[in-house]
Amino acid sequence: MRSHRALLLSSLPIILFAAGCASVPRDAGFGDVHATVMARTGADLKWTRDQAAAEIDAEVRNLLAGELTADRAVAIALLNNRELQATLEELGVAQADLLAAGLLRNPILGGEVRFPATVVRPFEITVAQPVLEIFLLPLRKRVATSAFEAAKFRVTDAVLSLESDTRAAFFRVQAAEQALASAHTLAETAETAAALAGRQQEAGNVTDLDLATERVLTEQSKLDVVQSQIELTGAREELNRDMGLESQGIDWKVAAQLPNLPATDPPLPGLEAAAVERRQDLAALRRDVEAAARALPLTRTSAIEEAQVGAHRERDAEGGTSTGPSASVSVPIFNWGQATRRRAEARYRQATDRYQARTAQVESEVREAWGRLMATRQETELYRDALVPLSRSVVKLTQTSYNAMQVGVFQLLQAKRDEVRAERGAVDALRDYWMARARLERAIAARLPAEPASSHEPSADHSPGGAS
Repeated sequence: MRSHRALLLSSLPIILFAAGCASVPRDAGFGDVHATVMARTGADLKWTRDQAAAEIDAEVRNLLAGELTADRAVAIALLNNRELQATLEELGVAQADLLAAGLLRNPILGGEVRFPATVVRPFEITVAQPVLEIFLLPLRKRVATSAFEAAKFRVTDAVLSLESDTRAAFFRVQAAEQALASAHTLAETAETAAALAGRQQEAGNVTDLDLATERVLTEQSKLDVVQSQIELTGAREELNRDMGLESQGIDWKVAAQLPNLPATDPPLPGLEAAAVERRQDLAALRRDVEAAARALPLTRTSAIEEAQVGAHRERDAEGGTSTGPSASVSVPIFNWGQATRRRAEARYRQATDRYQARTAQVESEVREAWGRLMATRQETELYRDALVPLSRSVVKLTQTSYNAMQVGVFQLLQAKRDEVRAERGAVDALRDYWMARARLERAIAARLPAEPASSHEPSADHSPGGAS
């Protein structure tokens, strides 16, 4: 009995040390990801691993009811996009890796019985614990903690990326629907002009060239309708993919008009530095550098591949018993750990280079996105303040001249066509602005304030009034 107690006591420190593993976040870090996404975008991220499919479907149907807005589209994507949910499972994988880093390997129990059998059968029982990792355990846990933090940042970056992509896709759908309406208006105007030209050609009032020209414009307008429909289909399906919708839930409708230009846009100074500080992919790479640096000390013992301590109890053939400690260690004759050390050093340099390269890329992305935002704002303002009002003025003046029989109906129809084209160009420019804004928000990992300007946007009235 005394010898059994001695064996237990000799193993007790190892057992207690193994039990003292590091605490691991029970939510796998999802709370931190959720808080960051909410602070940056105002969107409510959900991890649906414990939520029934019927509950998710009900939430999605509720969000799809009525007009779909950009915020609702984002909410659906963060709830229903299965690729995003798969990415969130990286938190579970990282949680398991962090847990594993705080655990020791199980002790090894061995024994032997010697034959031939005698009245007192000789045997030996041993228990051994790999001991080298006991001293490396704190370092391993620090490396795993850095890797766990990097995983949280990468998951957060994926969420922010989907949020930005969904907003951009939503604006593309809105613009495509307005463009299709404009294309239909142009086609109706062209058909009216062609029919009128046909009647006047029969009466000898227009030439064959005039008639052919109007027919070309009619066929081109029909082609524009087809191309606009293709663009709308592609835009809707892109948004469907972002929202994770299947064939049953794709009959949604969006608000008819793109939002107006905001009053101001942020200046470039400060945006690059803010992006470097806030970007989650850069934060993940910083943690990679940290983990690689923390892994370097682990290579100091790489020459010793195995070391064990333990205890044994033995009964010999005469019936006597003995109990005592045991130890074993690998002898570094062939492998001195040079490969392990060089690999760790290379990974540290690699992580550092990747962080520096990505930092330069992020700063470039911010400058490019800001430049595109400024250009699309200028383009939109030119349409809004000059081209569209002038085109409308031309229609009114042409209508007055037509009523006074100073110009023909074809000039009036052409003026109306030019007005519709200007309005469609204004829609395209406004779409490009909001998509550029979404890209800039993605580049700086934050939403931009959108205070509406005093609106003097052109209306969407495309009716060819006065041309009959």
